Amino acid sequence: MRIPATRAVVIATALALLPVPAAADPVTDLDRLAGQLAAAATATQVDQVLDTLPPVLDDLGEVTESQDALHVLANTQAFVRTAGDLPIAVVTALLPGLLNLLAALIGQLRPPQLPLIPLPFPFPQLPLPHP
Repeated sequence: MRIPATRAVVIATALALLPVPAAADPVTDLDRLAGQLAAAATATQVDQVLDTLPPVLDDLGEVTESQDALHVLANTQAFVRTAGDLPIAVVTALLPGLLNLLAALIGQLRPPQLPLIPLPFPFPQLPLPHP
C-alpha cells in the first residue's frame, strides 16, 4: 500500500534527515581557527592555520552584506596574505583579535536560525509589561 505524500512533506523530511557538517558555518570555523592561532607556539602551527584561513574568509564574504564586516574582511585577507613574512609573535598577537572582531561583526547581523520543520506545538506567549 502506498501512502500519498505531497512534495513539500517529502522535501521537508529529506532536509531534516540531511546531516549538516560541522564546517557548514564559516563563523564557527573562524572562532575555532582564532583559538588555534592564539594557542599556536611554533611556526608550523601558525602556517597550518594560515593555510586554512583563506577558504574560510572567502566563505564569510558570501555570508554577510554588512559594509563594516566586508571592510574588516578585506583587511584581514590582506593581513593573512602577508602574515607568512611576519614574525610569529606578531601574527599570534594581532590576527586572533582581527578574527574575533570579524566574527562579532558578522554574528550580530545574522538572522536567528529557525527549524526547518515547524514544531508540533506553539511557543508560549509571555505577556510583556507596557510602560
